[in-house]
Amino acid sequence: MEVRFLLVFFSLQVVVDFTASWCGPCRIIAPFFAELAKKLPEALFLKVDVDELPKVAADWAVEAMPTFVLIKEGTILDRVVGVRKDELHQKIQHHLGSATASA
Repeated sequence: MEVRFLLVFFSLQVVVDFTASWCGPCRIIAPFFAELAKKLPEALFLKVDVDELPKVAADWAVEAMPTFVLIKEGTILDRVVGVRKDELHQKIQHHLGSATASA
């Protein structure tokens, strides 16, 4: 609940990677996620370890890892589950484009 409250104040698009240290697919996509964060400074990229913050993962209805949740001003815009690099990149770009068009 506290995390949702804080995210309402971010005017940036936020991309949250729900991950776990033991998750093989999470390790596969981690470098790609880091590269996206470098290439897209207009979005805020965060990681949440589901073992360290299980309540946060439960609050966001995360059932599989990796799960990526795209958020703007506290509202979920989209989500991607699994190692779907192209889909993740396209959805982030789509929502960033929407934000630019509406600004």
